[in-house]
Amino acid sequence: MTIPDDNYITNLKFKWNIFGVPFNQNIEKTDLIVNWNGIDYNWSEAVSNGIVIEYVFGWNRISPQSYYFSDLFEPQLGYWIYVYYDCILKINGGK
Repeated sequence: MTIPDDNYITNLKFKWNIFGVPFNQNIEKTDLIVNWNGIDYNWSEAVSNGIVIEYVFGWNRISPQSYYFSDLFEPQLGYWIYVYYDCILKINGGK
């Protein structure tokens, strides 16, 4: 799947959410956009404005199995993100 014209990834609801990359390319955390109340925030702005927590968690499937902080999101894997408000997760339009 290619990146849609609106750069949409998924809707996020208050508290913990699991998301995955819906296209066939890796995404860096710094390439994420959080849309809240109709305004796009880059990752740093979303964190500093209290919309999301800074850390996104991945799951290490290899022994020992454990959670890890992830700054790179790969297709076919799931990641945990905590948001303080219902919002929309998108990819930077310049990608």
